[in-house]
Amino acid sequence: MARIPPDVDLRKLRSDPKLLKNLQPPGLLEVIREVKVEIEKLQALLVRTVAELSEQRADSDVAMGEVAVELSLSADDARRSIVDAEALTSRLPKTLALMENGELDLERPRRCAARRRVFRTTMPGRWMRLWRNVCQAKTLPRFRRLRRI
Repeated sequence: MARIPPDVDLRKLRSDPKLLKNLQPPGLLEVIREVKVEIEKLQALLVRTVAELSEQRADSDVAMGEVAVELSLSADDARRSIVDAEALTSRLPKTLALMENGELDLERPRRCAARRRVFRTTMPGRWMRLWRNVCQAKTLPRFRRLRRI
């Protein structure tokens, strides 16, 4: 049972948002899912592009400045975006592949990286054991339970 009429796709919805009025709630939820997947794929493209720009620029400060201007970020956020992009393209290709398939958004790896930085500085003796489990925690209560290990 198709919830979205076959003649309606994201491009048509983008060009004519009034088509949303014709959809029932299950169809609207399906549109939300499709938009989410498309955003995740575009985030993966952004990550690859930022990593490539960083690689092509000899001076990392120049690349950081360009990313900051183009994405309207602070210098620290731009630097973090470059570091995240380089990590995803070089050390975490499976994570990037999940993003390219629309199965993972960019915020999840960033949250995991932020947690890892906190654990490394506050609990250096236990952070590696915690790190193995922390990215698997999908909810805050589960994360809190894993933190007590």
